[in-house]
Amino acid sequence: MLSVARARALVSGPPAREQEQRANPVRRPPALRTKPTITGNMDVGRERRDDTFVLTWKLEPKVTAWDVLISERPDVRGEYVVREELSLPGGATTLELPLGDAPLRVHLLGRDRGGRLVRRAIVSALTRDGWAVRWERRPSAS
Repeated sequence: MLSVARARALVSGPPAREQEQRANPVRRPPALRTKPTITGNMDVGRERRDDTFVLTWKLEPKVTAWDVLISERPDVRGEYVVREELSLPGGATTLELPLGDAPLRVHLLGRDRGGRLVRRAIVSALTRDGWAVRWERRPSAS
């Protein structure tokens, strides 16, 4: 009896549910997605002004200059390559970013009069699509 039922199941084809799944494939997210991440000893915020993306931070009296490194990677698995280096005055509290599809990493380094590092933040995996996603905050050793 059981062998007859198994034979009929093989001849009749896949169940209706399997046929429906084949007709309507499930959309799955990409295998590897990056999430924007902040690491450092200072808080960094974000604003969106029309079509520009702006990083913001609080004024730090000890900082006399900000060094900014903007790196980009061609794909999710690639290494970051420095694209731009900037120097901002100590009173600066914003930075406009040219976001696109390629992930960016921004190093924000605040130095005092003697050149000693006082504040730092690293924001990784920034993209136009990931800007509105909740950013992950990772602890820093400093």
